[in-house]
Amino acid sequence: MQVLIDLFSLKDLIPHGYCLAWSPLLLWLTIISDTLITLSYYLMSLIMFYFIFQRKNLLYSKLIQLIALFIIACGTTHLLSLITIWIPVYGVETLTKVITAIISVITTASMFYSVPKLLALPTTEQLEQEILKRTVAEKTALESRDRLQQILDSIPVHIYVKDSSLNYQYINKAVQTYFDLDKDTIIGRSAEQLFEDESMRTKLRESDQLVLETGLPIEYEIFEPKKSLHF
Repeated sequence: MQVLIDLFSLKDLIPHGYCLAWSPLLLWLTIISDTLITLSYYLMSLIMFYFIFQRKNLLYSKLIQLIALFIIACGTTHLLSLITIWIPVYGVETLTKVITAIISVITTASMFYSVPKLLALPTTEQLEQEILKRTVAEKTALESRDRLQQILDSIPVHIYVKDSSLNYQYINKAVQTYFDLDKDTIIGRSAEQLFEDESMRTKLRESDQLVLETGLPIEYEIFEPKKSLHF
């Protein structure tokens, strides 16, 4: 307890202004510089915290927070240097410097740990090249898909894809023409919702289930009575 009393005691201490001989030039230069440094440090930290708050998923946000805390601590030491010109709170100033030293050591250690990982991240040029490659690949894939779509639509055979719930996920032009419905109307619906003949719906459902269970292709013949067609 006595140590703390001695640390924060103002007894037998003189303001820093006496060391400057209360010279107006020295005083004003010190006041202006420490004031500007303090304000700048605090504003920089606020901007960094604001940036982190806006970017929720920012990489290494904890490192940025540590740097911001270090800057705040440094700004506080300048603020106390300003105060000690008139009030000799050297104990508070010293304690603040100790805290600043601890934060600086932790921040430096974190930077040593994080910098190799940061250097391993792709550069802006590398990211731009990767984006360009993906853009070209996507364009090529779209062109290939369009060509395949044109080929499949030109085939008179019914070609379609169903999901595990037996709903249509893709159809070619022949299927769309057969049902005489818009493509969007057919996609997402099952054969049972589209075919009227019960025997045909049953045969399609049983055949599809068999393929799902065995994972093997099958061949079968089915008759559609409404249009007198064999599949």
